[in-house]
Amino acid sequence: MTLTAASRRALVALVLVGPAVALAAIVVVLETYRAIQPDSILFVEPPAASLADALEHREVEVAYSFIRNGADPNATLAVADAALTGGKRVDASPLMLAVASRNRNAVQMLLSAGVRVDLTANRFAACLAHDLGEKDLETMIIRDGRLSAEPTCPQPVDESATPLLRYLR
Repeated sequence: MTLTAASRRALVALVLVGPAVALAAIVVVLETYRAIQPDSILFVEPPAASLADALEHREVEVAYSFIRNGADPNATLAVADAALTGGKRVDASPLMLAVASRNRNAVQMLLSAGVRVDLTANRFAACLAHDLGEKDLETMIIRDGRLSAEPTCPQPVDESATPLLRYLR
């Protein structure tokens, strides 16, 4: 059976236009659903469940509310982030996590909330900032953390590790 020229044109038009029409219908359905359920998990990120989540997702206001409600800004947090820890589960201080995330606002909030830069878990925060090329973070940590002198940074043991992992002890 051979197709006539008109049938072929109609078939080509259907093949070209069909996916566009289907995609438009999907967009209309999704946007209608968004209008009905704007807080659906499809459209918004779930709220941070912990101080670590808030810091990793750059939600400074949420992180501050955790601290205001009793979370210790000097306590270590369990973190397992693909970018920051290579997926390994490690314990890191909120300050080290904020520096590794390059989150200036979180670093400032933590320093204002009373993070002690002299603690073992935080002592290499300025070194981490320096390693990341974040000179302003390094200066902020030294100045606002009230360090008497610039810290002596150790040589990283494993150059292939993520910057955060190089400075966790």
